Amino acid sequence: MPVMDEFREEREQIKNASPEKKWQYFKDYYLKWVIGGAIGVALVIWFIVSMVTKKDEVLNVLFINFAELDTADAQIEQPFTEQFVQNPKKEMILLDASSHIAVGDVSDNMAMVKYTYQDEERLMALAYTGGIDLMVSGQDVIERYTEAGWFVPLTDVLDADTIAAFEAEDRVLYYEEIPVAVCMDTAKLFNANYVYNGEGTPSLYAAFGGGSEHTALAVEFLKFIQ
Repeated sequence: MPVMDEFREEREQIKNASPEKKWQYFKDYYLKWVIGGAIGVALVIWFIVSMVTKKDEVLNVLFINFAELDTADAQIEQPFTEQFVQNPKKEMILLDASSHIAVGDVSDNMAMVKYTYQDEERLMALAYTGGIDLMVSGQDVIERYTEAGWFVPLTDVLDADTIAAFEAEDRVLYYEEIPVAVCMDTAKLFNANYVYNGEGTPSLYAAFGGGSEHTALAVEFLKFIQ
């Protein structure tokens, strides 16, 4: 029997079949294709929506060894975004207080060793790709990464008057006679919204990451959280 005749006969049988047999036929021959097509359409829609709604990251500030208080969003992130981010619908800032780096001998605390290693791997990747715009942490952490060459001198990002004002307040950290970080101990807005959880009670400093494409906005953020 020719193929077309078989097809017509099969269609006629299906047309006259009971609802149960029609459903079974549909499941056997078409259901998987319908499901696959629906998934494909859903993925395409998801991809388009993601591309349309995706925001560009214009500032990445890392607070190492800190706990972020519930007030930080309303007192720092929202007002800074409203004032300094040109297009909040397309651009976003990231204030990240999720990393903990233990400095010194932590060999007796395997959990701390594990988390420190994982966070350092992530931070290293960011540092080498210019993904750190500003880092805030204890002096021991800042000095550690200063020695690794992660930060740029303050003279590369701040004007002379601003540096002089920080120096007058004894707030500049030097590395081999080069100013590399600004002390945050007296920054009221910052200290009201972040609590340091690192070892001991070192002075807190902010340093600018090398290779950053958002240095100007990082400078504004540093001034904002004073």
